[in-house]
Amino acid sequence: MQRSSRHRWTFALFALVLALPVLLGGSRSVSPALAAPQKPATPPAVASTLCAAISRDVVARDPAFESLPGASASWGAYEGGVYRIEVPDRWNGGLVMYAHGYRGEGPEIFAGDPPIRQHLIDNGYAWAASSYRVNGYRPDCGMLDTLLLRELFAAQVGIPRWSVINGQSMGGHVAMAALELRPEVFQGALPECGALTGIGVLDYLAAYTSAAEYLSGVPLLHARDVETFARLVTSEWLPAMGRPGAFTEKGRQFDSVVTNLMGGNLPLREQGLAARYTDNLLPGVPPVL
Repeated sequence: MQRSSRHRWTFALFALVLALPVLLGGSRSVSPALAAPQKPATPPAVASTLCAAISRDVVARDPAFESLPGASASWGAYEGGVYRIEVPDRWNGGLVMYAHGYRGEGPEIFAGDPPIRQHLIDNGYAWAASSYRVNGYRPDCGMLDTLLLRELFAAQVGIPRWSVINGQSMGGHVAMAALELRPEVFQGALPECGALTGIGVLDYLAAYTSAAEYLSGVPLLHARDVETFARLVTSEWLPAMGRPGAFTEKGRQFDSVVTNLMGGNLPLREQGLAARYTDNLLPGVPPVL
């Protein structure tokens, strides 16, 4: 029931975002050819230089996918990694750019579908999603590669009447950066759980794990593979610390540290800690956000 309620709120918020361009001018029924199109925007030169300088061996997962009924799909590789595009047969001229979240530091990059893909196609909206050219916490490259994909969409499909951007976690940071630095490109955005502090989020997770290791005596930060880390957490760390609502003495000390890391005894702090208690621990490298 909670999940359904959350999804309803997400759909409602996104419906409002999608309605903004219509409210600000134009009807959904207007043909894209008759509407005032948006010209592609040149990506920031500084971001282009910095992201082009990243030299990592990446492995791109095949972006091929099946289109939904009543839509056409296209995919491929470009300067910004790999991409997916889906356009409904009765396209209303609107485009949703999907910006994915942090995917760790590994070499494999891939393009994923927006969570509300079916909703978009059913209502006539096209969407496009990039893998970004590299993993890591790089909202600058994510923004650049999203802008480059929008240019590619304009060349392949047609210049959209309007564009909005939907980003989750680090993708929320991408969305906010895009609104701030390229306000002429996007008419709206929906940052979901946007990790806007960037490095601050990872600093918090590193401090969380350091406190967990120090107070428990379990060498969590020294586990360099996921299997060893999971074994340490399950067989040693949890027995030593307990869980929210059933802490050991060491666990209560840890809870006190985490309370102060979070800025005090904030509303819903205990519920949040219970939901993320072990997920906030770092297995030698940052987790996927």
